[in-house]
Amino acid sequence: VQAEEKAAEGLSRVAVDQQQKVHATALSNQAMIQKVVELPVIEFARSAVEGPEESEAIYGSVSRADVLKALSEHGVKIEKEALAMDDKIKTLGEYTCVVKLIYAGQASFKIRVIKAEKADN
Repeated sequence: VQAEEKAAEGLSRVAVDQQQKVHATALSNQAMIQKVVELPVIEFARSAVEGPEESEAIYGSVSRADVLKALSEHGVKIEKEALAMDDKIKTLGEYTCVVKLIYAGQASFKIRVIKAEKADN
């Protein structure tokens, strides 16, 4: 009987530890979501493709890694799986990205790809 009680006590301690981990994760993720909500528009400057007409295309692209790096510079450190966005952004303009975190829901933020200023030589 004592062994059964100790086993039950051990299981309940594991359950409590698990609950505390879930609670800590939830609080951390909620704080991160709040930071996302408060983000300013994040701008990326890229060189526009020159052509006969004004083009929206850019050289290179804005990748998930670029956005994750910019987020971390604003104090938002997330796993790449938590960021929902187009794979690579290849044109000038404004885009909406979404951060989805377990136990905290989701929040969107905007990024803007602007034309980089040309350096005069």
